Amino acid sequence: MLRSLTEPVIRPVERRIVRMGGNPTYAGGWLIILTAIAGIIVVSLAGWVDATYETAQAAASGGPAQTARLIIELAYRILFYALLVRVIAAWFGMHRYSRWIRPAYILTDWLVEPLRRVVPAVSGWDLSPIVAVLILMALRSLLLRAIH
Repeated sequence: MLRSLTEPVIRPVERRIVRMGGNPTYAGGWLIILTAIAGIIVVSLAGWVDATYETAQAAASGGPAQTARLIIELAYRILFYALLVRVIAAWFGMHRYSRWIRPAYILTDWLVEPLRRVVPAVSGWDLSPIVAVLILMALRSLLLRAIH
């Protein structure tokens, strides 16, 4: 009975593992890992949406300065997470033309590509995303100070 309930879920995972040259008996373990990762992502996104909603409410009642702070914070967070997705995706071999990663490249290319031409790679490691995060942090700090 349990196998008949889980069959529609586990069968695609088994097929994917076999296509990648793995053993289909590991499908249950991979399904647990993928479910845990998806759960962490959903909970994190829900927390981010809730925090952003509260910040937006505070900005709406705080006037133009608070609204400017909100816009700066949102832009920083979106760019930071796009850079993070870009770096982690590169670790897993997913690059610019993957349909799931393309938005991260579109959002961050304007900052990373010029830095890549200036910042040399160290032992094969591209440090331009790290420099981009540092620049974003400094720019965010300067803009927030200018508002006060």
